Amino acid sequence: IEDRDIADEIEALCLHNVMQQLEHLSAHACVARRLREGSLELHGMYFDVARAQAYVLDGTGTDAPGGVVFAPVRPEHPEHPGPLEQPERLEHPEPPERPEHPGPLEAKEPR
Repeated sequence: IEDRDIADEIEALCLHNVMQQLEHLSAHACVARRLREGSLELHGMYFDVARAQAYVLDGTGTDAPGGVVFAPVRPEHPEHPGPLEQPERLEHPEPPERPEHPGPLEAKEPR
């Protein structure tokens, strides 16, 4: 992970799983063909729940073994398009009034 050490064996396994799943996807003929054509890109991500931080797999790093780095996703990260615009608020109509509840249902006598 680019900005810190891997926390423990469980986190190391999670990161390895992201890379392994990308390898598995790439092995499918239809995926491999589209990757070669350039019409498909695969991205690996890891979310650290304890830190509420997402990491994107960046295979261009040189400091890590095999050049693999999980870079934190931040607004200034090159993969991030920038701050999201606030969506326009939609006006919601008032919900229709409910008829008054007639009260508890009366138990029927068994037949």
